[in-house]
Amino acid sequence: VLRQPFGGIKKSAVGFGRKVGIFNYITQFVNIHQEEEDENALKNPLSETLEGLTQKGYDEHTHELKRAIFMAKSYAYHYKHEFSQAKDYVKIRGEDNLFSYIKVKSVGYRITEKDTLSDMLGVALACLISQIPLTISAENERANKDLTFFLECLKALRANAPIVYESLQKFSENLNAFNRVRYLKSGLDLLHEQAS
Repeated sequence: VLRQPFGGIKKSAVGFGRKVGIFNYITQFVNIHQEEEDENALKNPLSETLEGLTQKGYDEHTHELKRAIFMAKSYAYHYKHEFSQAKDYVKIRGEDNLFSYIKVKSVGYRITEKDTLSDMLGVALACLISQIPLTISAENERANKDLTFFLECLKALRANAPIVYESLQKFSENLNAFNRVRYLKSGLDLLHEQAS
């Protein structure tokens, strides 16, 4: 909300002004699909490491790795130019109306059998680029067909992300250990109950 001269706020809660989250606030309420690659890309060590993995003959994972490479480049660009910056959109002389994003302190990610390799890598890359500690939870080593290769990718990316093999019940009991919980399967009702 724009501040007014002499510290008054009057009716600044309505009408013209910047609300919470500015441009990206609405994205949490919609389901966005991107079919084409992002034009804003920034090469980084993570994307280069993934490119190196595509050269090692993992043919069945090549398509998913290429998607993850573009995600890594896009995430790095947007983190550098938007999410790590404090910006003054209003530019009123003599005032600093700085808007910035505050990182969450930790992320817990529950892997399910329906998660694709690029889904799993997308969560890991976002945490690595923004330097947020990630903890991975799965039912067991066979919880996802791509889990073994995903863990190889994490090792190549030098991700310090512990993996915990536990039941959904046990994971849902420990939700308060994380600032943000990520799960991509929609039918995890137990997590919904514990989180609310």
